[in-house]
Amino acid sequence: MTDVFLPAYDFDQYFGKKPEEYFNEKRIAAAEKVYAEYIAEKQDDVLHDMVEMVEKMLGQLGTVVPGETIEPILDSIYAQAFSIKCNAGMYGYPLATAFANQLFYYCKEIAGKPLNTHIQACMKAHLDALRIIFKKNIRSMSDPVALELLKELERIGEK
Repeated sequence: MTDVFLPAYDFDQYFGKKPEEYFNEKRIAAAEKVYAEYIAEKQDDVLHDMVEMVEKMLGQLGTVVPGETIEPILDSIYAQAFSIKCNAGMYGYPLATAFANQLFYYCKEIAGKPLNTHIQACMKAHLDALRIIFKKNIRSMSDPVALELLKELERIGEK
């Protein structure tokens, strides 16, 4: 048996206490407080990083000429969209998670296709929406600006 995978029945043998002595409401509340403080402390840095990622993706999109393959930048946009998708919700941006998730899957859908005005407009709309979400600090899915962004994205997707 290794120390990495401890069977539940050996918990008190290894730690000297039963699990309920470690995992009680007081300790859980203390852990949640530490986590909330950490998130608050990192909030500005993470927000700055996400805005930088969006700006980088917009810059990359601008380097592709319509008719050319988007492959050279697609992996980078895909990875950055995945990063935002995974982190935005944790920092209180569920709408950004939704838009990044859509962009993430859109990147998979357009792989191998040449850039055309529709693809460019759709990707730019996703990125502009993310930029607005972060710059205006939109944290609610029911925010009036959020609702307009969702309508605009739906409109572009219908074309």
